[in-house]
Amino acid sequence: MSFCTSASGRACLNEWDRPLSVQDILDFLLALRRAAVTAGGSVILIMVIRESVPVPANFLLTCIQGTLPAILDCCEQFLLVVDGTETARSRLHSAFQPPRQSAPRRTQVQHADSLSAALARAQRAAPHDVLELQRHLLHHSSPPNGRST
Repeated sequence: MSFCTSASGRACLNEWDRPLSVQDILDFLLALRRAAVTAGGSVILIMVIRESVPVPANFLLTCIQGTLPAILDCCEQFLLVVDGTETARSRLHSAFQPPRQSAPRRTQVQHADSLSAALARAQRAAPHDVLELQRHLLHHSSPPNGRST
């Protein structure tokens, strides 16, 4: 799992690319709270759950659901991208939906079909911060010296 923020802390990108543990969820929540403190308020969060991440066990889905209010409290905008077919990943999507009995929140989880769609949506709210995240992604995805090995 990786978590990166823009220099101001206003935009955050969290990428889950391996099986999750309770510790991963807690580490993510701590990193998100730190980003909100650095930003001096709510942040724009883009979370990407890669297809390589198996759907977590029920207790982990419950843990995600339990931390969702704290996550939403830190977010001005929360964009969720879940790679994979919708039917196979529906349990992950539902873990990020607030319970019906909870009070309506200002921030809602918005689903995006791809990381590029989520970045485009987030860019409207914080263009410079999202560009920083895109540069970070390009830097970490391209091979050194522009050559593939």
